[in-house]
This record gives sequence, structure tokens and C-alpha cells, in this order.
Amino acid sequence: PFKETQVLSALEVVSMRRGSFKLGLDLRRNGHMLPGLDVGEEAIFKLMVGLRALEFDKPLPPEYDYGVLKALRDAGKIMDRGVESININSTTSLGRKKATYTLPVRRQIETKISRYEYGLTTVEGRLVMLDMEEDKLRCRLRPSIGEPLLCSYDEELSDQIEKYLRKFVRVHGDAIFDKETCKILNLNIKDLESIEESSA
Repeated sequence: PFKETQVLSALEVVSMRRGSFKLGLDLRRNGHMLPGLDVGEEAIFKLMVGLRALEFDKPLPPEYDYGVLKALRDAGKIMDRGVESININSTTSLGRKKATYTLPVRRQIETKISRYEYGLTTVEGRLVMLDMEEDKLRCRLRPSIGEPLLCSYDEELSDQIEKYLRKFVRVHGDAIFDKETCKILNLNIKDLESIEESSA
């Protein structure tokens, strides 16, 4: 679940040391996690793998979507205040990783983000899953052709979304596209209507 993943991946400041400026961060843990099943450690490891890929202009891991890149770009705003580089060292049960966030890395992130495009779109398919968390409302739409789409929606559409679960619908909304593949990465539903299965 999204909220649980968020909690398990949260980093807290646990120490400050001398030098240019050093912060020690750690995962919040009340007990021991099972080896290989720690979502937080996995998230850190993949974050570091992606940062290294950005640093050396290599292909990014599949988990590095628009949201991750946007968060990293926003974190890099500290460089507008005279910070030249951020050296990151991590040690988890999955191994040790080092990465450096510099202005060229920030430019790489901005270039990757520019790959995404926004626009209004209409998609037909079957609503197949709901995921209602405290801070996010999401569902999946399975088109007749292609992979299921991850969708988000506002609270005022909740009743309508629940009503049409497992039915064929036509949805209209704001989409994030991958310019290179033309694939819809996320669709924010603004309106939907039921359609007959025969016409779908």
C-alpha cells in the first residue's frame, strides 16, 4: 500500500558532522525487517543506482518515472544557493553505493523530464482496480488493446468510479505521455461515462 511504502522509505536525520556539511540519514525502524524484503532499503538502493546512471549518462532503472525525476530536480534547487555538489554514500543489506549530485546531473534530470508531454485525452476500457489511500485516489483502466493504465482522480469522482468498477467506460482527463513511445504513463481522470460492452 502507498502509505505503508511511504513510511518504510522515509529517511530521518540522525547525525550532523563536521566538514563542508554532513548529514547522517537512516530509515525509521521499530523492529528488524526480513532480509531482502525491506522496501525502504530497496528504495534507497534503486535511488542510488539511478543517481549513478544519471551521473554517467547511462539508461535509468524502470522505477525512475516522472515522479522520481521531478522530486530529484526539486531537491537540486539547493544548488541555486551556492552548493557545488552533493556526495551521497549509502550502505544497505543490498550493498554500498556512492553517487554525486552536481549541476550536470541536474541538467540530465531536466532533460529526462522534458521527455514527458501533457495533454487531454480520451480512453476506453474496463475499470479493473481501485486503490483508495488517505492521500491518493488511484485506479487502473484496462483498454481493449495495450497495457493497463494507472489513473488518478479527485474525490468528487469516487462514487462514480466505484459504481463503474469492472464495467466498460470512456474516461476523459489529463495525461502524461512519453514522447518517445507515445505511451500514457498516468491519466488524471476528469470525467467518465459508462459504455455498452458491445460498442467497446
